[in-house]
Amino acid sequence: MKKVFSFLMILSLALSMVSVIAPKTLADPAHSDEFEGATLVSEWTWVDPHGDCSYSLTGNPGYLRIYAPHGDHDLYTYSNLNAPRLIQSARGDFTIETKLLFDPRYDVQGAGILIWKDSDNYLRLDRLLHRGGEQVVDLSGEDKGLWSYLAETPYNYTISYLRLERMGDMFTASYSKDGVSWMSLYRTSFPLGDPVSIGIFVLNQWQNISVYAEFDYFRVKVIQPQPVLVPSGFIMLAGTIVIAIVVAAGFIMVESKKQAKSTKTLEKMSVYRLNWL
Repeated sequence: MKKVFSFLMILSLALSMVSVIAPKTLADPAHSDEFEGATLVSEWTWVDPHGDCSYSLTGNPGYLRIYAPHGDHDLYTYSNLNAPRLIQSARGDFTIETKLLFDPRYDVQGAGILIWKDSDNYLRLDRLLHRGGEQVVDLSGEDKGLWSYLAETPYNYTISYLRLERMGDMFTASYSKDGVSWMSLYRTSFPLGDPVSIGIFVLNQWQNISVYAEFDYFRVKVIQPQPVLVPSGFIMLAGTIVIAIVVAAGFIMVESKKQAKSTKTLEKMSVYRLNWL
């Protein structure tokens, strides 16, 4: 009887450690774009509230150039959401990244990447010239209509790499000078739900001078679900033991009072009957 009990304890432990992939909703197939062709991928939607901005794939071949001709093009509370932008739909967990060529010369000129739920809920990560002449990488946005400058760091380079990662309600902003060594800027909880819009934008506020930014690529990486350990299987005792185990392949050594049984391979969804004499 002790052998039976010991065997059941070992089997229960093994069953509790079966590794499976828990079901999880993945991101929509939002497409990356290298901006190397004559047209954009079809998933993009152009948003230009004032109808006075434009974009081009020919101004600098291999780059997407977005123009804002003068001021009053911002993403800042309900007072001004007129920035030109390209967006597409996404769900689930993902990372978005861009390489940006941009040299802002005047206050509140910026460009970057965006995660947008609606006019009261969005995050923007941008290369920006603040009022007062501060050259920065900046993370800011609105949460339920409340504006926040979440984080910024000094940045004086023309080339910048920007990245936003979404994992559930957690968002992580990062930046890089070379696309290899990345620096974390900020991590924040920002419940947005699904679906959201993701994309790129240009800011030009307070100026009557045109500005443009050039985007080398926009890349979307779906974050796959991670394996988790969950119980799998059951044991019933009624004079005879019936074990049902959901495994791709496993091995178990069974020893009875009278003789040792040989090692058996349990194929997927098989049932092995053990008679104890």
